[in-house]
Amino acid sequence: MKIQVIKESVSKFLEKDYDVLDLFYKMPGDYEFTKKEWDDFHLVPDYLLKYQNGLFLAFVIVEIEEKEKILEYIKKYSSFLPFKVFFVKDDEIFEVDTETFSKKYLDKIKIISDSATKTGSWFSPKKSQDGTWLKNREFGKRGEEEVIKYLNLMKIQAIDLNFNSPDDERSGIQDWRKFNKMPDGIAKKDDEVYFFDAKAKRSEKWVVNERDYKKYQAKMEFLPVKIYFVYLTYDGKKIRKLFVHNVNMNEHEILFMGHDKNKVVDLSEEVEEIG
Repeated sequence: MKIQVIKESVSKFLEKDYDVLDLFYKMPGDYEFTKKEWDDFHLVPDYLLKYQNGLFLAFVIVEIEEKEKILEYIKKYSSFLPFKVFFVKDDEIFEVDTETFSKKYLDKIKIISDSATKTGSWFSPKKSQDGTWLKNREFGKRGEEEVIKYLNLMKIQAIDLNFNSPDDERSGIQDWRKFNKMPDGIAKKDDEVYFFDAKAKRSEKWVVNERDYKKYQAKMEFLPVKIYFVYLTYDGKKIRKLFVHNVNMNEHEILFMGHDKNKVVDLSEEVEEIG
């Protein structure tokens, strides 16, 4: 929880100079993790920063010993976007040179209270309560795997934004409002950099939850967003077709699906079959 508080505080501090999109994990409930579970998290940049017409991926660290894995990551993905690294010690924040790792003092930083990150009352939708969340998550992971295979085949480099957190194995999430649902990754083809998200489907319905689509639209302030519709066999073992949709600000037909009349965006007129 302490590192989450620090990252939240740095995000607020950076808003003075940047438009900030938080990429870091936010704990969606009153959970306790073992050290092994924390160590098993995927390394993911903490922020996407926008300054005028420039974009940066950024990390925040609290122990200078973390520099080796951060520098290795930056070296691997340096062709994507420029990187920034910020170091927090006590109530001071420094910007770190990504080559020499020398520190430049920036300012004092106000660390927000632990209570500001607590979830409060729990909110868990029906799909968590009836036990279908875990099955849906496993099926969704198959879609993500197929999209990564496709990107690799097309020589498109990808940054995985999935946290590999214990949330992936839970039967439900305590507070969905706190869950930081990011696209599955960031891809780069030539000079084009974009978010991508996989939607695994059993039947050819090109629809996305309206709430999710609005979140995709909001992220377009930083990068374009592509949704890959992955149509799998019913058992999820084989891929049948692959389509792509470029998220946009067009007006789309809203449908009501399922027993709970869930609002979804119909994208059937704006998809392209690619495999």
